[in-house]
This record gives sequence, C-alpha cells and structure tokens, in this order.
Amino acid sequence: MPRYIRNNSPKLYMKMKKAILFILLGFPIFSKASMAYVYCGALDGRNWYWLKDETGNYRTTTGEWKSYVIHDGVMRDYFVINPTTAATLSGLCPKEFVPQPADSGMSGWTTFIIKFPNGNLIPLAGYVSRALDDRPRM
Repeated sequence: MPRYIRNNSPKLYMKMKKAILFILLGFPIFSKASMAYVYCGALDGRNWYWLKDETGNYRTTTGEWKSYVIHDGVMRDYFVINPTTAATLSGLCPKEFVPQPADSGMSGWTTFIIKFPNGNLIPLAGYVSRALDDRPRM
C-alpha cells in the first residue's frame, strides 16, 4: 500500500471515498450491453411474465444500459430506448402491465428511460427492485 495512504487516518480515507462518490453522484458510472430482454410487469411488482415473440422466443430490444449512483454508493440500472421503441413495447403488454428491461433472469427489476431527439430523458413507469431476491426469473 502506498505510504501516503498508510499514514493517513481512517477518517481521512472515508472523507476521500465520500468525496469521490459525491463527484460521481448523478453522473453515469458505466454502460454495458446494448440489448435487453423485455418482460411485462405489474406496477406493484407482484406479477410479471416474459414477453415472447410469435415463435416463442424471448423478446429483446436494443438500447443502452446505464448505471447511476443514487445515494451512499447504491447503484440503479436502467435501459435507454427511443420513443418509437417505447411505444411499440408498451403496445405489447396488457393494460395492467408495463414493459420492463432485464439483462438476464438474475437481474433486478428496473425501468426503461425514453431518450428523445432533443436529449430529454423521461422514465417509463415500472417497478424497481429493493432487494436482491426481488427480481424476475427465466
């Protein structure tokens, strides 16, 4: 470990760590794969099903995964799509359900974000996980 870190107190180290998190707050941390599986979920998260195409394959969509720090290092993922894709996916789910993205059967519940041509971002309604075992399964 470098000498300057070893000689500093734990309090200073925690302050540095918090300062870095503060700088990152509200800024994208990373992007990942440009594909997401789609499921239709109830707004309360109590019911859902994988959206499938006419041949029975899991429905996917293109866009961009983003992660943001919301507070105290807690990160949330969301999937950015365009307005046309949002309208198409919304039309595929029944009235009581909304389309939601997943990167696998192990991913938590998250939402789509619609990115308009002018750069505005609008979240699509949906349930968001609050615990690791509160997620859809394949």
